[in-house]
Amino acid sequence: MYSAGELSRFLIQSVNTRKHPKTIGGDSWRIRIRKGPASLAPVVFDLDNGLYEVLFLVLEPGAYTAEVYLDHTLCNGFRDPPKKFFRYGEYPEGIE
Repeated sequence: MYSAGELSRFLIQSVNTRKHPKTIGGDSWRIRIRKGPASLAPVVFDLDNGLYEVLFLVLEPGAYTAEVYLDHTLCNGFRDPPKKFFRYGEYPEGIE
């Protein structure tokens, strides 16, 4: 339960594909905090260590729910892919 006018926060810990905590930032989170039909727009701070702080101001007292979606994450990939990694092609007919 939150009181009106109360600045509140929670943390998100990003993990990698092996479920180990990430130690770098760069992820993008979409968060909706709701109480009934009303919703709040939180602010997300990347702490650059795999943690993200979510701050929001409660406008009405009561219980709230948070919907948290990962929009984008940095992943492990080729740093220097081999030259044949990308194929070059031609546009299909009629597309330029």
